[in-house]
Amino acid sequence: MGKNQNFKQYLALTAAVFFWSSAFVVSKKALTGLEPLTLSTLRIVFCFVLLLPFAIKRGFRFRDLFHKRSFFFGIVGYGGNMALVTLGLNSCSAGISAIAHGLFPVFMIFFGYSMLSEKVTLAKGIGVLFAVAGVVVATMGDLSSHSDSTLLGVSLVILSVFIWAWYSVTVKKKAFDLDAIVLTELGFGTAAITFIPLSLGELALTGLPSPDHVTLICIVYLSVMSGVFATVCWNAAVKKVPAVVSGVFFNLMPVIGLGFALVAGESSSWLKFVGCALVLLGVVFTTVERPQKNC
Repeated sequence: MGKNQNFKQYLALTAAVFFWSSAFVVSKKALTGLEPLTLSTLRIVFCFVLLLPFAIKRGFRFRDLFHKRSFFFGIVGYGGNMALVTLGLNSCSAGISAIAHGLFPVFMIFFGYSMLSEKVTLAKGIGVLFAVAGVVVATMGDLSSHSDSTLLGVSLVILSVFIWAWYSVTVKKKAFDLDAIVLTELGFGTAAITFIPLSLGELALTGLPSPDHVTLICIVYLSVMSGVFATVCWNAAVKKVPAVVSGVFFNLMPVIGLGFALVAGESSSWLKFVGCALVLLGVVFTTVERPQKNC
């Protein structure tokens, strides 16, 4: 891969992570006017409709939505990841959600080893310990003040990171033949098929929402920028770069996401900053390899 091609892939990964990082605070705002499953479903459907004409030009066919592989992309990929994050944000802060995404390289190492037979070096092992310690430290303050509800929220966010790592490695292994836009649209389509019934069930229990204009603007932003644009960028790049490289870029999320939370006025603590620093230290250990000695 040439330098220009490398730059394009790295730029795509950076863009995806930037807009995903902003989604934590925007989702928190949108949740004041909508229930979590309804918000997730509206985003998914909006994304699917918006991308449809472009996907059809690239070869998307509606019958492909009903393949087993396509449902994996939708349920384990975009749909499941987004629904779990949104449910988690109901009871934990945007800053903690961002920092919890520092566990991504831990899960990428696990799936890289189990699915791609990648080696687990001592440096990666140390990095895993730092990343886990960082997430634990960062969440200590919130857990002590909000107990069970916050613990559930953080757990759901961590589960979303776990399945996104699984999705990313699977895409690299089994979806190399698919166009990035078609791959993204298959994920949106099967996620919509899955989550529309769940959203209707939620509405039956909670009643019809009455979102204000700010909530509607949040939905548009989440759908267009952190939905369609970011996911297409990620899918296009993740198939062409090593799993460890995508892990590096994904782990800009704790810093960027915490920054967005602070700008939005969310309260913070020294524990979050210490935890974020430990996560970044873990990234350094998991991604910087020692140069090989010549024989």
